[in-house]
Amino acid sequence: MRRCPAPFALLALVLLLPAMASGSQDEVYGRVSHVVDGDTVDLVVDHGDDRVSAGETIRIRLADIDCPETRGARACPEGKAATEYARAWLLGQYVFLDLDDKTGKDPYGRWVAVCYLSDQGRPGRNFNKMLVDSDNAVIEDFKNNEFDPGSWWNQEWIASTTLRLFRTSSTVSVFSSALGEKYGLYGLFFLLSV
Repeated sequence: MRRCPAPFALLALVLLLPAMASGSQDEVYGRVSHVVDGDTVDLVVDHGDDRVSAGETIRIRLADIDCPETRGARACPEGKAATEYARAWLLGQYVFLDLDDKTGKDPYGRWVAVCYLSDQGRPGRNFNKMLVDSDNAVIEDFKNNEFDPGSWWNQEWIASTTLRLFRTSSTVSVFSSALGEKYGLYGLFFLLSV
């Protein structure tokens, strides 16, 4: 029987530690009581980790995405559409949150989190990703949190995007339309890093 050499075992452990230390999809569970806009909601906590209490209402800023504005000088119809999309999917629904373990809250006091729809009492679809996939948000990879939006997309999406890039005569126009508008500059860096 062959044994794994000690250096390889140590390397495997070092590589696995970040994954084991990262947050869980079910750190908080609760009902969405108010949709402020496409990327901000209020949640009444049903249960959670030691950072929040049952019955508490917390404001959530969805991590690493940005929806168009619904109020102020930058308000636009797309912002209202993003808010309606979030309202249709989330208002009154139970969701799971993976709260940011790095900084926790943004400068406005909102908890930064990835939101998962409840699927038979378990974390289901990633709602942050759903907003981007439905063209209601773009990726905005804030480096001050634990999340990596690049991990939201699987290899199938990467392969289809790469094929679209190489099937056209102008990769710049494809980037502008397929990645730039939907995924921001992060899309280009993500695609090039694959």
